Amino acid sequence: MWLFIAAVSALDVYMSIKYQYRLIDEEWNPLGRWLMAIDGGSVGLFLSCKFFGNVVTLAVLQALYFSYRTLCLIATSVLMVLQGFLAIILLV
Repeated sequence: MWLFIAAVSALDVYMSIKYQYRLIDEEWNPLGRWLMAIDGGSVGLFLSCKFFGNVVTLAVLQALYFSYRTLCLIATSVLMVLQGFLAIILLV
């Protein structure tokens, strides 16, 4: 599940770079739109924050796995389902 979350995150970053010319108009996340706006329309700051958030999330899941395995499996399952929906949106 952890690898699926990471793979969809990588796909999201790839698609963001590939379609960066359209991203400022099509991004649903208001924080993402704001980050692009303060960076002069560039996706650099937005993608840096997105990448950092993905790394932190995956690290927290790793830490949870060793301390609170049941909670980790629940959280990872929920994130995997949400990432699955994101993958569908990105690929359709």
